[in-house]
Amino acid sequence: MKLTIEQKRVISQNPNIHSAKLAKLIGCNHKTIQRSRVSNWSYTGVGIPFLRFDGVFRIKYKHKFIFASTSINKSMEVLEHLIWCIENDMFNKSRVEHPYFDILRFGE
Repeated sequence: MKLTIEQKRVISQNPNIHSAKLAKLIGCNHKTIQRSRVSNWSYTGVGIPFLRFDGVFRIKYKHKFIFASTSINKSMEVLEHLIWCIENDMFNKSRVEHPYFDILRFGE
């Protein structure tokens, strides 16, 4: 249901009223009111790593939080390494390869 300008104004001017009570007042679903109260922009974390802060720094990638830390420096290091892995297509390989492993001679 699309909200009218008057309904949007009532919702924005009454943030202290519960969404269910406000829904009965203006005649719409309470989920519609909850959606209109939150920000219109959201990021789901698909394809691009995303750093967010909500008390701790969290890194989200492909709908999953993969790292959390209170240190911005550590979070940025992990984010940088994750971006490097994505750019070098490390997640599509059968195992993680590293130049250090070429120096080692296993089974010779």
